[in-house]
Amino acid sequence: MNRQGILFFVVAIGGTLIHLGWQFRTVDLGVPESCWRNFKSNGTLGWVVWGGLMLDYVLANSQFTS
Repeated sequence: MNRQGILFFVVAIGGTLIHLGWQFRTVDLGVPESCWRNFKSNGTLGWVVWGGLMLDYVLANSQFTS
């Protein structure tokens, strides 16, 4: 619907799946430090999504797609 390309799905969506899987595996809900570390790592997730959007935008507007 938004005309996102393959890079968006591979980097942003794939990266999100990997990140959330890592969080699920590493969080210990009984240890507040573990919960806080996983919560703070969501900033990294924002960069992953932004990277996927930016790579997709650059590819869509490059001379290689014409």
